[in-house]
Parts: sequence; structure tokens; C-alpha cells
Amino acid sequence: MAADPAPYGLPDERVAAAWSRLVGEHLLVEEGLEPAFARRLRAEGVERFAEMGSSVGPISLQLALDDIDCVCLDLTPPPDCWRPMVQADLRAPAMRPGALDAVSQVNCLYFLGDPVEGIRAAHDLLRPGGLYLGAAPSRYHDPELRHVLPDWGAPSPFDAEEAAGLVAQVFGDVEVEWWSEPVYRLPDRAAVVDYLVAFKVPDAEERAAAVPVPTDVTKSGVNVWARRHRTSSTS
Repeated sequence: MAADPAPYGLPDERVAAAWSRLVGEHLLVEEGLEPAFARRLRAEGVERFAEMGSSVGPISLQLALDDIDCVCLDLTPPPDCWRPMVQADLRAPAMRPGALDAVSQVNCLYFLGDPVEGIRAAHDLLRPGGLYLGAAPSRYHDPELRHVLPDWGAPSPFDAEEAAGLVAQVFGDVEVEWWSEPVYRLPDRAAVVDYLVAFKVPDAEERAAAVPVPTDVTKSGVNVWARRHRTSSTS
């Protein structure tokens, strides 16, 4: 079994402050991915939903406006997370099998050495016909910064280029949505430093000096939707 990558962990004060400035001052997009995920789940008539690897629970915050029953799971939940929150590993969710209408694993499966283990755990939580969402960034996003990012282009255990195949190992048929758009505008060196600090890039000040400004940063990734077969039995 492949070893897990080093955990990302909760941000320290400098990282949290950089994130706050980045999101508050430099976002180009009016809406992130989560509202679109929530719209689809509502349209599917979801009543019971689990957001695995959720951090603060951004999809649950959207769905709760419609009184949808939501629960989150994270190994290291932040203090301001959505509740109810189950503190657990993605591979051992400690939830009742076969009871959920939908499960998401957004930007979290790359923390597992073998992401298929986590996908199987999500599969087993779904009722037959239940909806699954797995999402991941591309290993080639942030192309404008590739010359200063030490791991740019390096594969992770679960990135956009491999995600559909890994989900298909568990669910069979999958629906794939690729996306790419400029997400941040960095007007000056201070904003570039904040960006690099927020994403925990080492030597942020020195690397920022090599980035021409202003620059827009493009994010890209994939959303993979699948259903548990109606003939499946819980394991």
C-alpha cells in the first residue's frame, strides 16, 4: 500500500492572514465551485449528504439553506467548521453504510497514498443510486507561476489527470467536467508573496521577485460524478 503524503495541516497565523488577503482582495471569480455543486445536488433531490474531507464544509453551508441534512468529515477540522462534524480518516468514516443520497470528496483525496480506498469508503456510504462527487485540481494549474513553483507538474496521488480513472475503478461509469479559468489577479509583489505563502510555497519572498506583475493566475481541474449501482449491496 502506498504511503500517505505529508498532511497539509491547519494553517499558522501567517498563512491564515495571507489567505484572508488573497480571497478578500484578489479574487477574480464571483462564485467558486461549491455553489454549482450545491445546485446540482438540490436538483437531484438530495436529502442526506456527507461532505468528506470538508475542512469548513462549504457545500454543506449552501445546502443547509434548504434544510438538507448534512454532515461533514475531516481528519483535522478547523475551529469554525460546519457541524455536525465527524473527525475521522477518509478511509474510515464511522458513518452508517448505505444511508446517504450523496457524498462529496472535493480536493482531499490527494492526501491518501491510495485514493481508491477513500473512494470505496464513500461508495459504501451511498444508497443504491446515490450520487458521488470527486474533484481535484490539475497538476498543471498555476501555469503563470510554473517557473517559481518547486513541484509544478508533479503528479499527486489524485489529480485531475488521473481522477476519472480512479473513480471508475470503484463506480464504473463516470461523468467528467473539466474546468479552467483565471481565479486570482496579483497586482504587485506583496500579492504574489501572499499567494505563495497561502499555498505554503517555501522561500516566498525570494520566489515572488521572479514573478512579473500584474499577473493573473489560472486554476484548472476536474469534477467527477458517479452513481452507486442500484444493484449494489452495502459492504
